Amino acid sequence: MVELKSMNALQLNFPLKIGGIEVCEVQTSLITVGIGKKIPKPLAREIKSVSGMEVPAVGEIKWLDNIFLMWFDHAHIALMGCLPSLKLEAIGAVTDVSDGWFIVDVNGPQVREVLARLTPLDMRESSFTIGMTQRSDLMHMQTSISCIEPNRFRVMVFRSMAQTFIGEITAAIESVTVRAREV
Repeated sequence: MVELKSMNALQLNFPLKIGGIEVCEVQTSLITVGIGKKIPKPLAREIKSVSGMEVPAVGEIKWLDNIFLMWFDHAHIALMGCLPSLKLEAIGAVTDVSDGWFIVDVNGPQVREVLARLTPLDMRESSFTIGMTQRSDLMHMQTSISCIEPNRFRVMVFRSMAQTFIGEITAAIESVTVRAREV
């Protein structure tokens, strides 16, 4: 019988450090919960019971210790860092998508400039605030970008695009780093 083994999305040594920017792969569970247009009260209560947090508003990410709860799209929220309860699975459309996404934290004083080179989102601090999450394009990849500290973003792309993402973000980091030295 074949034994399947869990592997990192890339065979690179993380964290990746270039200049003042660091890219660290995040190993965590990623569970989506279908919420529909209006969240039923029993589902909202059970999500709070599992995560310790209220259901996030559109475009919001919340966290408590190492558990993250985020708006994921128009019909889903995502739960990272903990597993759903049997009760949540019984009342909600719960899907484990952990193996489908490549998740990294990008940190550093110029992280906003780096991400601004890759996405059409307005990455200025006044527009993309702490606790905000957005679905967008990152170059040509579908992505979820969340601000979790002033200079720290959680970026998620499909796992099949991990190598492409690393190539794109490395080029952007190198460009920003070189430009900062020349100015």
